[in-house]
Formats: sequence, C-alpha cells, structure tokens
Amino acid sequence: MATLQRSECLTPTGKQLTFTRTEAGLSFGSVRARYRLPLKKVAQSANNDDAALKITRTIEPSTAKVGDTVAVTVIIEAAQPMEYLHVQVPRLANAETVQQTPHWDWQSGAYHLPGDAGRDVFIANLPRGVTTLRYQWKITHAGECNVAPASATLMYAPDFAAHTSVFTLSTNP
Repeated sequence: MATLQRSECLTPTGKQLTFTRTEAGLSFGSVRARYRLPLKKVAQSANNDDAALKITRTIEPSTAKVGDTVAVTVIIEAAQPMEYLHVQVPRLANAETVQQTPHWDWQSGAYHLPGDAGRDVFIANLPRGVTTLRYQWKITHAGECNVAPASATLMYAPDFAAHTSVFTLSTNP
C-alpha cells in the first residue's frame, strides 16, 4: 500500500496513477483521495429555497469574557417531515458545555448527547418547518477560537445533509 501525504505532489491539473501487474490472475485495488480545506474557508452549504434541509447556528454574544455564559442556537429547517436526523455540533476549544449529562429536550423531541469534542443530537421524527435547539457554553480560556461547522444528516438517507459555516469567537480575560 502506497501513501502520498505531501501537498507538493498535487497540482490543479491532477495526477495520473498507473498500476502494473506482473502475475497472472485476478486482483483488486482501490484509490482514495482526501482533500483538506482550511477551516476558515468552509462556507455554509447552499441554503437555496429548494433545499430539503437547512441548518444555521448562532452564538450570542460574539465576544465574551472568561467566565461568561454563551448561548448557542441551532435552527433546523425541513421542507418535509424527516426521520432519524443526526446533528453534530462541535464544541468551542475554550469553552465547556453547561449541561454535561445526556438528556431529552421534550419541546423539540431531540436527545442531546454532549461529549468532549461537541454535542450529538438525535431527532427521531423531524417535523416539517423550523426546529430550534438551544444550549449553553461556559467560557474557560481567553483567545480567538474557530468553531467547526455544525452538520445535520439523515441517518438512513445521507443525501439529505446540510452544514453551517465556521464561526469565530473572541474571548477576553
């Protein structure tokens, strides 16, 4: 198995990969390519009017001090009723989740599963329209941090997916 990890190997025109067999018989192979984009360049998925699933995330306030509580709101818009939605919301590097135990949100019908890297939210039956998820972070360190995009995907129909853009939060001591 050959692995190329150097970025200078890639050009805008691409590369040609050639395999040569020396023995007779049947053989199998695969090629996997991974593309990485700098976090600040990740934009929100296309939220046109025809999109079946849209997700937006707001973090208030956009600047905070150590010890402040920050409110996170995730808004999911569905053009039709959907089942088994998985929402992944990454956590800010310099914050801790206020409610750290798994729990049901009976208003939205969502099961929240907080973790070290973020929060997983499972919704069995997503109704048509707007569903709002809210929770809080407590700022623990000063600095400027990027929050990775939040994503929403139907577990049994991954073609229905959406993600937010990157959010930058500045915190002061």
